[in-house]
Amino acid sequence: MNRRHFIKNSLIGVSASIALSPWSAFGQGPAILGSDKLRPQLKHGAASGDVDTTSAVLWSKTNQSAQMWVELSTLPDFSKVETLKGGHALQQTDYNAHTLVRRLLPNTRYFYRVHFQSLKDPKLRSERCSGQFKTAPTEACDVRFCWSADTAGQGFGIDPAHGGMLTFASIRARKPDFFVNSGDLIYADNPMSSEVTLDDGSIWRNQLVEAKTRVAESTDDFRQNFYYNSQDDHLRALQAEVPMIQQWDDHEVVNNWYPQEILDEICQIAHENGCNAHMDGARLFNAVVASGTDPARMVRDFDTVTICLSKGLGAPVGSVLVGSKEFIDRAHRFRKMLGGGMRQAGIIAAGGLYALENNFERLTEDHFRAKRLAVAINEMPNYSVELDAVHSNIVLISTPEGTAKSVVSSLAEEGVDI
Repeated sequence: MNRRHFIKNSLIGVSASIALSPWSAFGQGPAILGSDKLRPQLKHGAASGDVDTTSAVLWSKTNQSAQMWVELSTLPDFSKVETLKGGHALQQTDYNAHTLVRRLLPNTRYFYRVHFQSLKDPKLRSERCSGQFKTAPTEACDVRFCWSADTAGQGFGIDPAHGGMLTFASIRARKPDFFVNSGDLIYADNPMSSEVTLDDGSIWRNQLVEAKTRVAESTDDFRQNFYYNSQDDHLRALQAEVPMIQQWDDHEVVNNWYPQEILDEICQIAHENGCNAHMDGARLFNAVVASGTDPARMVRDFDTVTICLSKGLGAPVGSVLVGSKEFIDRAHRFRKMLGGGMRQAGIIAAGGLYALENNFERLTEDHFRAKRLAVAINEMPNYSVELDAVHSNIVLISTPEGTAKSVVSSLAEEGVDI
């Protein structure tokens, strides 16, 4: 598979754009035929997202090539129902499928049921998975929403003995109109251990899958990181009942920048498919210095860019959002709606201006020090660094199996945090 097809399949997946049609194919729902081993499985639940006033996207995943079907109703008992023929779940998308539902009514709660029909044997159907969502209003009204940061981060995964991911249960109990995930959905560069010792001496025991025990190295590893989260009962229940808005959906594994031709290709594929392209430029200037590319050229084809003033540049706090005037006007409005406005913020802006005007050229010093550190560690017994991968100020150190945690603890005792 070439890079273009890899990006296209990973970012776009399989979808179907359909309109509502009368429910007739299955009467009151599909008869579930065949043994559990043969029929499509639904182990990851269903979710809704990109909900606006008249449309929504519904997602689910199965374990074989199958047709996605959706039953939709404005009544919780589905006494009046419409059927939607959705997308295909195919091998190239790891049997994920999503369906764009259009021509909905604004400010209306919809109830849905998802199931899959095998493409190999149409008589085989999965169980149903139920959910609901509410479309956005067109007039001013009260709106309730919740948000959270990283999921399964900092070494803490799913521990059934501690109740699983209880944060999602608390969010669901608030019955929000939508949920915003403002942090990393996965930690692809941070392998998870089976146990974490808590401050009180008790043990947090992570429920693990193989992909969570190593740094992601393949598309399948990344996918398994995402699927891991949906093993939690609370998260599956939340995403079935509350529309999701994902602001940050991946995590770096080596360096947080790409060669220019890949950046250009990502933008091209996005624009060819009617999507805007956004660059998370948290380490944009590190990438500019390391690659020797002009910053304006690096971001040329992106519609919007965020720039972090604290990472690398050394400002105490602050980020900058760049885009068209129309986009920035909308961003200002949403920032106020989400409570992100700040008054008397000039002192913070001053630090950001100083960082931009004085610290950009000094990034080469950071990169030089990182390379020196990498070379020195690579010469130590029992430790290694892939020197060709040290392009900026990120150094990944390989330790003997099972010793990483003790190395981190020992360095912390000496006042060195890694």
